[in-house]
Amino acid sequence: MTCSRLIQAIFLPNKDADYITWTQLSIFVAVFHRLFTGFSSNVYFGAESLPEPKLRMDLAQALIQSSNLFTSLSVENVRKQQRSVTSDEPMKFSDAIVQWDKIQPFTLAFTASNDPLFIYKKPTDVPQALVKYFKLYYNACGQNLVGLSTMFPDYNNLSHSDFFVKSASLSYKYFNKSICPKCFGQYDFKQVECNKCASKDLLIRPKSFGSKDIEIFQRDIATRLQDDYVLTSDNFIKMLLIYLRVQCGIPVLIMGETGCGKTSLIKFLCQKVLDQELEIFRIHAGVTADIIIKKMNAYIKTVQAYTGEEKRLWIFFDEFNTTTNIGLLKEIMCERTLLGEPLPNKMVFLGACNPRRQKTAQLIQNDNAHVGLRKNRYEMQKLLWAGTDQRLLYTVVPMPETMLEYIWDYGYLNETTELDYIKTMLLRCKYLSNFKVIYNLMIRLLLQSQNHFRQIEDASS
Repeated sequence: MTCSRLIQAIFLPNKDADYITWTQLSIFVAVFHRLFTGFSSNVYFGAESLPEPKLRMDLAQALIQSSNLFTSLSVENVRKQQRSVTSDEPMKFSDAIVQWDKIQPFTLAFTASNDPLFIYKKPTDVPQALVKYFKLYYNACGQNLVGLSTMFPDYNNLSHSDFFVKSASLSYKYFNKSICPKCFGQYDFKQVECNKCASKDLLIRPKSFGSKDIEIFQRDIATRLQDDYVLTSDNFIKMLLIYLRVQCGIPVLIMGETGCGKTSLIKFLCQKVLDQELEIFRIHAGVTADIIIKKMNAYIKTVQAYTGEEKRLWIFFDEFNTTTNIGLLKEIMCERTLLGEPLPNKMVFLGACNPRRQKTAQLIQNDNAHVGLRKNRYEMQKLLWAGTDQRLLYTVVPMPETMLEYIWDYGYLNETTELDYIKTMLLRCKYLSNFKVIYNLMIRLLLQSQNHFRQIEDASS
């Protein structure tokens, strides 16, 4: 009873009693357990390192607040939105889902060496108790503001290379391993060739285990990876939030518009940063329960063959809310069972879903216009037979209540973030970026093109 009262005191405030569930409480406990375990074992936060006992309590309170973030970010809004569509009650998109640009998250993830990586959008989001502590810590070490700016940098001023060096600390892959420059797989430090690539590329590695040589090596890797994926402040923060959920054993279920970068971000984190195995299961209306069970049994056999303690199989269910068998997917991802049988611990479950959102009046008018390509009557009848709603922007089915508890709104790119992505991607075009006038013109053209499609189609375009 004492434990229950203590948890209620820190969990219940500022929550809508109509939406509190056991699942939310279990998420809160899982996140807080991971954060407090890292906090207790980290050298920065040890009792001997903190000059004031009250400061340590203030830091613990900051962890509690960040744990609450995972149970209040978008669950209530997604549930209200889903019910409003079902009941024909009008609800604006901006009111239905908490948009990424309207929240100010603060939490932290712990790296492979148990060092903290702080997650925030702006340095002003960092709790003052934490800033005060690190000022005292770095002053005692004689580092003053140099150390503080390193610990709490303004992410908007960092480059792709800077972000990669930080994300590389999530594993030991780019510290003491040989790396294939083509597939970026990791091998023993002394191995010479890649076993996976047909070209048998020669492996690359740091010159030494010194911190300077390791950073040079990591920045070289960052440059090589930039051709496939570009890290920005936006996707770096989202990547850390995904990583923290995985650390806590929570299924990562992301809701976001098509094309907002969900799949590419997960592939980069899983394969390039962590070097884990990734299986992408693309879900659609034709995926039956038998297909899902057959796939899962194949994944179980794969995992059973793993020998390494740290090896995990990441299973990503893309567009999981497009099948009527979503109840089976809920059992797999949320309950970690398949037909009642427990699934191996070495499986990590992730999923992406489209928002259940009605079309705008303009889109409905365009659908009914006798212009361009249209779905024929037979295809429309099949959709109706499957129980879908033609008024929805995406062909999706309602999600089970339990699943909604784990939904995290990924949102869609706002104009500022989109501009950053365009600039960074165009910088990869060496000859274009050398001509500043043409480079800036291309940026404006692409941005105006995106805005044009959003005006005539929808906010998600």
